[in-house]
Amino acid sequence: METEIIDYVDENDNLVGSAPKDEVKRKKLNYRSVHIFIFDKNQQLLICKRPPTKETYPNQWTSSAGGHVKTYENYATAAKRELKEELGLEIPLTHMFKIKYTHPRGNYVFIDLWQGDYHTNMKADKSEIIKYRFISIKDLKKEIQLHHSRFVGPFLKLFET
Repeated sequence: METEIIDYVDENDNLVGSAPKDEVKRKKLNYRSVHIFIFDKNQQLLICKRPPTKETYPNQWTSSAGGHVKTYENYATAAKRELKEELGLEIPLTHMFKIKYTHPRGNYVFIDLWQGDYHTNMKADKSEIIKYRFISIKDLKKEIQLHHSRFVGPFLKLFET
């Protein structure tokens, strides 16, 4: 498997350097990621459950798609790539906002949120997604209130913003 190289950044999201993803995380350096929210025609959000084999956030619900920004990418390019890799979708995306998330390790993760409309069949990558469903915002809020620990931390931060 090819080693993923990502950028690490300062506390203001300015580029400092590049290194293998595992090294960036081990050294608790700040880095960049993207999340994508896909909505259906009824304005229900697609949420996805991560496999139990994932090192981070196993068996937890998260955004429609997302991942790390590779060293040669900007946020927009990473969002399009992750959407295609994880859901097999190539649709227009709209930039929503960026947050500075304090990771439990103590470093910052700059998360750029993108949004798109679901208009076509998707094919979920089973190595990234074991289950998915569309849910109304009202029902998602209730579920988060009742079962907060079933959701990925960065997803909760984006959803609450």
